Amino acid sequence: GVTGKGGVAEKDKADEGEVVLLDARTINVYQGCDGVMLLFDPWKRETFSYAASLAREIKDDLPVLLLANFADRLDAQPPQAPAVTKQEIDKVCKSRDRCYNLK
Repeated sequence: GVTGKGGVAEKDKADEGEVVLLDARTINVYQGCDGVMLLFDPWKRETFSYAASLAREIKDDLPVLLLANFADRLDAQPPQAPAVTKQEIDKVCKSRDRCYNLK
């Protein structure tokens, strides 16, 4: 079997075969999907960057819905502007077919 510690896979001593870790890079996680929803935290740019990179990698035959989550933070005190602008979100959606976001 395969075990992992701290994101590093380790091979059990009893297992002599080759270890293949399954993740989104080794299997088609979108197989059979009708669409993909990608959520990101607009106050954390790295989450938007990751969602945008996934949106570019997903085949154009699948519709993608790109959503900014954590809208409840709009009421935070003191107010804090999101790190991602509406224009950046629109730009990602316009870069591929069948990509949508809420207006």
